[in-house]
Amino acid sequence: AAEALARPSAAEGDAVAMGAVARRMSRFVAMGKLKRLALNVLAQDMSGAELTQLRDVFAEIDADGSGTITTAELRSALEPHLAHRQESGGLENVDRDAAQKLMAAVDVSGDQQIDYREFIAATIQRQLYLREENVRKVFEHLDVDSSGEISVENLVAITGSEARAMELIGEADLDHSKTISYDEFKALMEKT
Repeated sequence: AAEALARPSAAEGDAVAMGAVARRMSRFVAMGKLKRLALNVLAQDMSGAELTQLRDVFAEIDADGSGTITTAELRSALEPHLAHRQESGGLENVDRDAAQKLMAAVDVSGDQQIDYREFIAATIQRQLYLREENVRKVFEHLDVDSSGEISVENLVAITGSEARAMELIGEADLDHSKTISYDEFKALMEKT
C-alpha cells in the first residue's frame, strides 16, 4: 500500500510530463536557429523508447486528433505550466501568451501548426541529443558535400537562402572561417 502511495497517479504523471514538455519547449525558444535546425534534423530519425512518453504527450495536446498542434491546443495544454516560470528560457513571467512564442519558435514549417517532428525537436531530452552518435549524425547531414565542415553552400542547399545560411554559420563559426568544423558544431550543441 505504501508503494502505491509513493507512485504518482496517472493524472499526476500527466502533469509532470506536461510540465517537463513545457520547460523543454521554453528552452527551445531561447536556442539559436542553427541548433533548432539541428534538432529538427535529429527528430527526423528518432525512434524507440525515448519517444514513447513524448508521443503520448503529443496526442494529449492534439485535442482534435488532427496530427498537428494548434496555438489554441498548445495554450490550453501548456499555459498552466508556463504561467509562473521566471526561469523559462526566454519567456517573461508576465507574458500573456507564452503559447504564441512557443508556436513561433517550434513551427519550423511556418504553417501555424506544430507537427510531430517539430514537437519532438522542441522536446527532445538534452542528454539524448548530446549523445556523440547523434551529434555526429546531424553534423554529417548538414555537411551536405561530406567535406568535413558545414559550409555556407551546405546550408544554402538546406535552407534555400544565402542570407539565412550566413546567419546560421555566424552562430557557430568561432574562428571566422565561414565554415563550421565538427568541434565548433559540437560546442554549439553543448551550449546551454
